[in-house]
Amino acid sequence: ITILERCSNAEERSNNLVRFVQLKRPLSEFIPPIEDEGERWIYVEKLIKFIESREGYYEDDKIRIFTKKQKELWEEGYEEEEKEYVGSKWGKYIRAPNIFFKILTKGSFIPFRMVAKIGRGLRTGCNDFFYLDEDKACKLGIINYVKPLIKSPKDSNYVLLSKTRLKNRVFTVNLDLEALKDTKAYEYIKLGEREGVPGKRGKKEKWWSLDEECIDPDILIPVQLWEAHKIFYKDIQERIFFDQQLSGIKVNSSFLAKVICAYLNSTLGNLFLEVIGRSQLGQGSLQLASIDLKSLPVLSPLTLDESKREKISRAFDELCKREILTVFEEIGAE
Repeated sequence: ITILERCSNAEERSNNLVRFVQLKRPLSEFIPPIEDEGERWIYVEKLIKFIESREGYYEDDKIRIFTKKQKELWEEGYEEEEKEYVGSKWGKYIRAPNIFFKILTKGSFIPFRMVAKIGRGLRTGCNDFFYLDEDKACKLGIINYVKPLIKSPKDSNYVLLSKTRLKNRVFTVNLDLEALKDTKAYEYIKLGEREGVPGKRGKKEKWWSLDEECIDPDILIPVQLWEAHKIFYKDIQERIFFDQQLSGIKVNSSFLAKVICAYLNSTLGNLFLEVIGRSQLGQGSLQLASIDLKSLPVLSPLTLDESKREKISRAFDELCKREILTVFEEIGAE
């Protein structure tokens, strides 16, 4: 239930306390289903008075209340680059555990969008043409025109991505067709035209180039997390392309990217992703949409001194050396 009230005073509106309330018991325990309307309203007013008397975080065995200034909610969902309010997930103020808010108040966290660019993966319209393995690329003579591709989170059991661990490749050439004459790439593009790939792509000009259709990421986050918690880190110079099953993260500094990826692979990062994710997919899977990732609270690397950043980096290096098992295997439940 959402209760709204119009307010024309900007200052009053900004300072208004928004209350997020979760009832742990049936509503009938707060407002009994009695016939006397006057007596019933006494219970309604009593509940309202109780809710409005609480500030910050309050919880008992019957009710949970979390308050937030309206100005803070606006800032949380305001996109500075786009100069507009794009929204934020308020569900966390109802369902997130108390420890989530305690950590937020004690640590130094910032929205992910403040330190990174977040982009979606490739939507080729014809994966059968663009996606192939190295053996097929060699047979077709186009091995020099393919790039490493992570098609699915299942492609790597390691968080550290490398060209040797990634078996899939993507065909992409950022050259005009005239410049490709007398090459196997030219022949492959012509094959694609005969098979109607440009129509499937909805693109006629230079349809064979995917270079501008996804960012060159430092970090890759699966759109759906299930049994294994793997947030991938790219530590090679060569560009890696990624499918729409993942979101790409580009951070200004490679060292900061490493610290952030270490945080995302930690128990703390796992908790925060669980809170902002969408869990209505069934079978325990969690959806992490790009728009939700933008507001994900991340540990601000700049507030950590050099020794702490180095310590995190060394711990992450150790994690990168081993395979990531399912959550059940990691905790010894299987």
